[in-house]
This record gives sequence, structure tokens and C-alpha cells, in this order.
Amino acid sequence: MSGQLEAFGLTVNDKSVKVGGYQRLITPDGYIIPLQVRNGLVYMDMRPYTDKEKEDLPMVFITSDVDWNPSFLDYGHDIEHWFDAMENLPDLKNHHPFDEHGDYLHTHEIHANLHMLE
Repeated sequence: MSGQLEAFGLTVNDKSVKVGGYQRLITPDGYIIPLQVRNGLVYMDMRPYTDKEKEDLPMVFITSDVDWNPSFLDYGHDIEHWFDAMENLPDLKNHHPFDEHGDYLHTHEIHANLHMLE
């Protein structure tokens, strides 16, 4: 679904809010359409519109009326040069509190003067 919508100019974020997503479509005209995630699958809830909604709300197109050719999105990376060509690599730093050996990274040494405790 997302490839066809994106090819028509929509911004698709079908990632669950629970993992940092927005669960929404944004049309080229700026309309925002909420998406639902149920049992791990993304849905756009729909129902028949009312007569009042037909009068009051704009018609929003989210895809084209011509036959969809998914091969429009086909692209293959040049694997030999892919890594060197990446401009915006993600931050690969480990933000976990443990290092690769399982040792806690945020330890603090406390030096106490035992003579002062007497």
C-alpha cells in the first residue's frame, strides 16, 4: 500500500506510535489521515460518508485512476559502493547502559575516608 501512495505524492508513516511512528498519511494538499494498528497490521478505517459530509468536506485523492505498475519503484543498490555512498548513516553509537560485554557503563567509584566515619 505505501509504495503506491508514496508514488502519488503522499507521505506515509505506517509505523506504530508505540515504536516512534505517527500512524498517518499526509496528502500533497496537507490533509492528514489517521491510520490504525490492530494485531500488528495497519488499517485506514472507512465508512460511507453522510450527505452532510459530502457537502461540507473536500474530496481528497490518495492515488491515481490509471493502472498501478509496481515496477515503477524498482531500484537496486550498487552493493560494492553502497556503504561508501551513504550520506546520512544512522548514529551507530550504542545508547544502552551496558557495553558489548554486558558490563554496566555508568558505574561510579566512591572513595570514603574511613577515619571520618568513626
